[in-house]
Amino acid sequence: MDFLSENIRKIQAGVQHHNRTCALPATAILMYPTEHVRLGVGKLWGLPIHADERVRLGRFRIDCEGSAWRVEDELELYTQQLTAAPPKPPRAPVERPLAPRGVLD
Repeated sequence: MDFLSENIRKIQAGVQHHNRTCALPATAILMYPTEHVRLGVGKLWGLPIHADERVRLGRFRIDCEGSAWRVEDELELYTQQLTAAPPKPPRAPVERPLAPRGVLD
């Protein structure tokens, strides 16, 4: 079985899932360069297939106008900042009581 036959269902399911769950339709399929070559086709279902080194080997990515690379890392960092101990407020100047009346008179 060739690479295309092995992966066509997975890619099709990914495109369909994207189009069901994202407000913006898929514009391309991205694959790691060596897998792009192994696939052996330039388009599937009217979508261009592009080689992209950012896609991990053994994976594919559905691209659309709303795609944001590394958004997962940004969200994780933001979440970590929310769950970290809150920063301590700066020390306020120490207030001291005034001398009782009549002591300095």
